[in-house]
Amino acid sequence: MSTTAGPNAKARSRPGGAALLGLGLAVMALSLYLWPGPPKLAWSDEIVYAAMARNIAAGRGATSSFYDARSIAERGWPLGDVHMPGHALLLSAAFAALGPREAAAPLVPALAFLAAGVALWRAARRVVSPTAAVVCAGSLYLFPSLARYAGTAMAETPVVLLACLHLVSWWRAQERPTARRLAVLGLLLGLGATVRETFLALLVPSLLLLWLLPRGRRLRAAASLLAPLAAYLVLVFLPLSRARAPYPFYLEDLLARPTAASVVRAFADNALANLRSLAWPGPEEATGLTTLLVVVATVSALVLLRRRGPRQLAATYLLLAVASTVLPLAVTYKLWGWTGLRSLLLLAPATLVCVAALLDAVRSARLRRGGTVVALVALLAVSAFLDRRLVADRLQELEAGEEQARAIEAALACPAAHVLVAEEAFRYGWRRPDAVVVWQGRLPEATLLGVAARAGAPSATVVEAQLANGDQVTAIGCQPMPGR
Repeated sequence: MSTTAGPNAKARSRPGGAALLGLGLAVMALSLYLWPGPPKLAWSDEIVYAAMARNIAAGRGATSSFYDARSIAERGWPLGDVHMPGHALLLSAAFAALGPREAAAPLVPALAFLAAGVALWRAARRVVSPTAAVVCAGSLYLFPSLARYAGTAMAETPVVLLACLHLVSWWRAQERPTARRLAVLGLLLGLGATVRETFLALLVPSLLLLWLLPRGRRLRAAASLLAPLAAYLVLVFLPLSRARAPYPFYLEDLLARPTAASVVRAFADNALANLRSLAWPGPEEATGLTTLLVVVATVSALVLLRRRGPRQLAATYLLLAVASTVLPLAVTYKLWGWTGLRSLLLLAPATLVCVAALLDAVRSARLRRGGTVVALVALLAVSAFLDRRLVADRLQELEAGEEQARAIEAALACPAAHVLVAEEAFRYGWRRPDAVVVWQGRLPEATLLGVAARAGAPSATVVEAQLANGDQVTAIGCQPMPGR
């Protein structure tokens, strides 16, 4: 069954793609204009990503500059980042091309942001009309917080781009399930997991392709899809995962309970806490948007299930994606605040396609246009409100990080390579490429001195840094490390 947009789709593709790129550039330019000051790294995660990318670009290898004290105590130095390294590898290309400057860090997220809209447009054309596909893809550029993340070193826009590419590849494999197309789909799953492990949740809607095939073709198609994915996971994903620094993840904390009954109770309590936070978000705006995303995705998919053809397939894909993403994360992770929203952004592309399909199915042209305008205005309103809070949070993080970095530099005054043990000294670690920052500083002093020695410092002294707000930063300033 063909689900393409018709013989004129190719002729329309260029104007649609050009219009989308223009919209994406305009939204991104506005977003960067509204950021506080020139491009700088503010949030801890983006600094950690960028620091590892800088080390890769400088030839130091896939090592981090930031460690939890327990990571050093367990494995020594050097180590990789606690995150999967896929995003840092992407960022390293920008640093290699433009130098290790902060302004280069958003290049990869910005390009991913622009490409995501075009990829979603190509996927949406299989489900809705060409005009509705352009509106659907353009709405991705207006999705709350996404344009903001495109101006940072965060991994959100690359993850969304990979989700859009997965959707395009899924439709291509559904239209013509050749071994090559299925293999591309499997490799995309592995590549996405290298950036963020939760991307593997999209394996579940991928398996829907096998169910749609005649029974006699399923085994060969399964091999075409799963063999490349399995090879990638064994040869690439697992070695990269094992090279990461150990860190107290949520899942490991839950599994560390003393008895099996307490482990089960911990999982149940975590799931109930997530359900409560999503059902009653309270004053946390990001949690409210997470709830809204899950509700809109589920409701639109359920309504579309009554349709036939491509729209029913799109609805089934989205329902499977919601179930395979939300349910495991609700049990093992946390889905409130910005953490929850960032974890579920990979659902945004398929959700927008299903919402566009619902609007496109309205028979009355007047109602269809009115519904589209209302949906876009609502999206803009939510985005403007949430982005304002995100800008304020970023400005606060940037000012606090700069103040702490200046205070530590004044107190430590170490010109050579060294180890610093301090609580969350992320801006300092970025400004000092020759420093290793051990950022769990609230352990006993003797333990921290041992950790510093394990990281390669022959001696260490305790340094007190006074901040302007009266707080103190207790840092252990280490002597230069050999070989750095």
